[in-house]
Amino acid sequence: MSRMSRVTAVTLYIANVRRYNQLGANGLKDKRHQHPGTPPLLSVAEQAQLLQTLRTPTADGGLWNSRKVAEWISNLLDRPVSVQRGWDYLRSLEFRLRVPRPEHDLTDLEVQEAWKKNCAREPNEFNSSIHQQQ
Repeated sequence: MSRMSRVTAVTLYIANVRRYNQLGANGLKDKRHQHPGTPPLLSVAEQAQLLQTLRTPTADGGLWNSRKVAEWISNLLDRPVSVQRGWDYLRSLEFRLRVPRPEHDLTDLEVQEAWKKNCAREPNEFNSSIHQQQ
């Protein structure tokens, strides 16, 4: 009884004996799996409405993220909703965070495309072993 005090153990024992006397063997079963859990935050109709909203651009012109979804749900339900709930609904509706890849301010796309074309065709010191294996 290193983790539990003797008083707590006796109290649990007495509670189990009383439950057994009142309900029989069914009183000692683990009934946690029978608990239905809390109802979902949004109904099926509200989730469909959220899905339609996610397919439109945001008010600020950016991308949908968990904070914006939580704010939308909060406005719908007229109560505060955590950012985690926004993320949960984004994931349950199979949305992924789509963030454009960063680009350097001085990027020259023409030079990059020319390099890609020449690099794949001409063997040089960096890709010569690749061309020899083919």
